[in-house]
Amino acid sequence: MNISSKYYTLFVLLVMFHHGLVSQNLINTINKTEKAVFSIEGYKNQMVFDSASGFFISADGIAITKASLFNSCDSIVIKTRNGKSFGVEQIISVHPYSNLALIKVKQRRQKDIPYLQISRKTLIATHEVLIFSHPEDTEKGISVDVINDIRTFPFVGRYGIITMKMSSLSFGAPVINKRGLLIGINVSDNSKVDNIIYSSHLLNDSLWVNLNLRIDNFNSGLDMHKYLNPSLSKGMLNLLSNRNIEAARLLAKYMKYFPDSYNLYCLRALARFRYNNNIGGREDIEYAKRLNREGFLSHYFNSLHFIELDKKRRAFDCIDSCLNFNPKFIPAKVEHARLEWSLNNNVREAFDEFNDIINMDSLNGDAYYERARLSFQYSSNKELAFEDLNRAIYLNPSQPGVFSLRGVMKLSKQDFLSAINDFTKAIEYNKSDVHAYFNRGIAHFNIGMKKSACEDWEIAGDLGDYSAFKYISRYCTK
Repeated sequence: MNISSKYYTLFVLLVMFHHGLVSQNLINTINKTEKAVFSIEGYKNQMVFDSASGFFISADGIAITKASLFNSCDSIVIKTRNGKSFGVEQIISVHPYSNLALIKVKQRRQKDIPYLQISRKTLIATHEVLIFSHPEDTEKGISVDVINDIRTFPFVGRYGIITMKMSSLSFGAPVINKRGLLIGINVSDNSKVDNIIYSSHLLNDSLWVNLNLRIDNFNSGLDMHKYLNPSLSKGMLNLLSNRNIEAARLLAKYMKYFPDSYNLYCLRALARFRYNNNIGGREDIEYAKRLNREGFLSHYFNSLHFIELDKKRRAFDCIDSCLNFNPKFIPAKVEHARLEWSLNNNVREAFDEFNDIINMDSLNGDAYYERARLSFQYSSNKELAFEDLNRAIYLNPSQPGVFSLRGVMKLSKQDFLSAINDFTKAIEYNKSDVHAYFNRGIAHFNIGMKKSACEDWEIAGDLGDYSAFKYISRYCTK
């Protein structure tokens, strides 16, 4: 990278990354991070067979990169952005659900290697991040993106959705926050799945499998190769992207290595339920229960299926069973509290449970939003509802209804311009949000924008809110 083009790229990034560090600090962050990032190439029969990205996380050469690359290649070369090359000494452990590997490189001299520090904070929606992608994927291998959505799922935890498309070359690329700390890892390697980054907290979970395989003895550990197969991680990405038929196929492929895996049957059941293979889904759930009679996940995924079918009583029973086996499983607690409210009308119990969830996980945007809804409807303390909505929007602005509800609260305070902004945001996330159109029409009308109001009410009416036609008849006809 020549100096002039490099600093032109940095200037563009500084303009885009405008809310964070001062310019010189950002340049220093980029320069420091680049030294810890590498490209990795796997060779087979002296030809490049697979490529990916990675980064160092300690000065003694411990690094994170793509696990499956080691399953298919007979030699590996790591090249840093400043031109240094390393061989791989050892595969320490792998995370089969994400296709990430913890490796150790060979060091020629006992000299510290630049590495990335892991942030204690997690991914936050709407935050800008720096992605150190492969140089062939993006200009100079550095790009700025915004986390559009935050979601959570068993086995991978919290993950973010970004807009930028990257090829498999950037699998394993680090995602950096404005302080220069690692907060995520790019794991998308297929244009058909969502652009997903897993939280760096994944590096500390309990699902890593210790291999401790030296590369020079690698073929003697053939039984360990099954952990390097990418079918499970690809199945997870397809499941997270709602490509459920492909997810079920890939999970079935991985079952050949682990035919009695409780987790695999639970995951395939969820995929099958989602594409309406209810018989297959039920078979997988029942088989999973036989494999592990105290497992909680089968009951949780079964409850999601019944919620989708609007069979709330059966869903509630499944959630109860799930929490009996794992009382601290937060996704199930969220659904349990929702059902306490919508099915049993136990408002106090639901409110207390959302309080409990927030105390357990202060980053759970669903709990803040649901507690806000309860406060808005049943409590005189509207300020608590407003604070919870602000927190929910900060954590995950794509939650259905969150901007609409805050807009309604602003509308009641006659803060019309701010309400319009919230209703517009709600519509950006959901073009069919009939309540946002209707209420934005009211806000527009109150500030004298009659034409815009009538346009909003017409859309609301077309979407099924027939009360909007009364407003059109009264205020929009000559």
